[in-house]
Amino acid sequence: IIDAISKVLKLNGVTFTRIDKEDTAKRYGGLVAQDVEAVLPEAVDKNETMSYGDIMSVDYNATIALLVEAIKEQQTHINNMQQEINSLKK
Repeated sequence: IIDAISKVLKLNGVTFTRIDKEDTAKRYGGLVAQDVEAVLPEAVDKNETMSYGDIMSVDYNATIALLVEAIKEQQTHINNMQQEINSLKK
């Protein structure tokens, strides 16, 4: 996954109420499927329903690869900055 950090930065954690469940008072946390589809389409499923039309859902297991690669990219940046700091101390 190339440029994982910038892809993660395009995602927002949200809370929402599911309209396809009887308990509409319960709140859920997650990601907006349309946002995920823009950066990692493999992690989005489209399910056609008679009542609601197409409902998109996020496969959260599939988003783990993106998050792992973003952390690795970030750690590389941190390591490079630490090396630069250490070289300035000399």
